[in-house]
Amino acid sequence: MKKTVLLALLPVLLWAKDARLVQPNQVPDSDVLDKVKAQAAAPAIVDPIPAIAATKKSTAVEMDSQSLLANPALLKRAMHSVLVRQQIDGIAVILPIYRRLADADNVLITYAEALLAHSKGQLAIAINGYRQVIAKQPKMSAARLNLAMALYHNHQVMAARDQFVRLQNEKLPQPIANIIKQSIARIDRQEAWQFAVNFYYRQEDNINDVPEQQEITYGNNKWVFPEPKKAHGMHIALEAKKRFNLSDTLYSDLQFNANSDFFWDNHDYDDLSLRAGVGLGYQTATFNADIQPFVKKRFYGTNPYSLSTGANGHINYQLTPHWRLANYWEWSYEHFDNNKFLNGQRRFVSLSAVYIHNPQQYWTAGINYYDSGARGDDDSYYRKGAFASWGQEWPKGLSSNFVLSIGKRDHRGVGFPNIKRSDKEYSADLSLWHRGIHYRGITPRLVWSWEKTDSNHFLYNKKENKIHIEFSKTF
Repeated sequence: MKKTVLLALLPVLLWAKDARLVQPNQVPDSDVLDKVKAQAAAPAIVDPIPAIAATKKSTAVEMDSQSLLANPALLKRAMHSVLVRQQIDGIAVILPIYRRLADADNVLITYAEALLAHSKGQLAIAINGYRQVIAKQPKMSAARLNLAMALYHNHQVMAARDQFVRLQNEKLPQPIANIIKQSIARIDRQEAWQFAVNFYYRQEDNINDVPEQQEITYGNNKWVFPEPKKAHGMHIALEAKKRFNLSDTLYSDLQFNANSDFFWDNHDYDDLSLRAGVGLGYQTATFNADIQPFVKKRFYGTNPYSLSTGANGHINYQLTPHWRLANYWEWSYEHFDNNKFLNGQRRFVSLSAVYIHNPQQYWTAGINYYDSGARGDDDSYYRKGAFASWGQEWPKGLSSNFVLSIGKRDHRGVGFPNIKRSDKEYSADLSLWHRGIHYRGITPRLVWSWEKTDSNHFLYNKKENKIHIEFSKTF
């Protein structure tokens, strides 16, 4: 789940002593941090393509080609042996020799080529080969099982399910039958509704975000600010989504999100965002791209605040089993109920690289750009940033995720009081949890977050250091 830390920075009625300093018109700042942290979150580990090679090598591998060609019967038995046992090392040696036989079986050659391609992750070639084999040998269960597995890992789930169902009608060893049953159930779960919830307690000692100094003198002017306000409440984030497999590799997804901060002793700062989107995507074993139009409604202090409409999308490409490239973008237009001067477009784009050392460790690094438009240049700004993260599963059940990010924010125009704002932003987040500690699927995490802003504007210098326990569950 994405953690939403609502930051509010820009005072609107700065010169009024009783004016509330924090207005929610600067939520795009936190939107940027949320998006950055989302790109740095733990990547989904791609299901490994089933190992085709057996642990033992065929004894035929150790024989030279001349000896095998001189004994065609032995060569055929060797070919049959490595195919039945799916010994990739043996197939790689035997196949070139077997091809030289005058009466070589073309079906076996095609099957061997498909197994070799499958072992290398060349799923399209493997799928084509398996289908050719099944077309000529419909009762060849091993080829059909490998076809089903290749289709599944190439995200052609509907075709894979069809092959698994056909295999259920055949008499197979019980372990294989169990794998087939589990695979069908897993495919069916992909189209089921999936839910996630994330919540934690919030204690704010300066919810209205006033400067540390009660009085500030700038030039010939002096400003007096109200006392910091306290607030206690809960952050709750909910997500519901459903995937519809339309055809091989093509899918549609429906998603609903609700993010809220509820303060039982200071409802003026209650914050609720509701978002719904429906999109279209394309996915194979190494490539995934989708686009999702969405609408988002925000309430602040229990009152309607803004309406955003737009679209987002992502592209992921698996370069190697260890390296992945990712791109995320989002465009929207935010229309405010009252603060019309803030109406404008929001644009975000992120490019990142993920290195998955093993299932227990990953590294992520990337760059991002955010552009927030408004009617006036003083409220319009752009932000350039970079981030890096490290995820680790430690011995004895401990897991961690560490994220660092930096950003440079520059406003396009001069604002009050005759300052063209420029900020340098820094943040760090550390999450710790134990994989064996959970209750009814709810996992607690200890989260430390640190944020600092160095600004040329006296109002926006800021430093926060927080620790909380976060609870999450998916079902």
